[in-house]
Amino acid sequence: NIYDKNLDLVSFNFENFSNDTDYILNMNICKQMLLVSEKISKILEFARIDLYYIKEKIYFGEITFTPGGCLTPFKPIKYDYLMGSYWN
Repeated sequence: NIYDKNLDLVSFNFENFSNDTDYILNMNICKQMLLVSEKISKILEFARIDLYYIKEKIYFGEITFTPGGCLTPFKPIKYDYLMGSYWN
């Protein structure tokens, strides 16, 4: 799933993926992970920070500067154009 900074489920996703509306977030853990990702990305203009929560610990996965290698479009397509407009 893709969430905004308020931990609200957004209305778009990557092509070939769908948001699982039955998935229940643990808001306390998500807020902790959001703080970690903000600290990691503080000096970056744009980045996707991959974090994992396993056995009550937060683990860092990777920093991605171009989600999907800029090859995987968002769906619906209007969000692909919206995201791309930030780099114009």
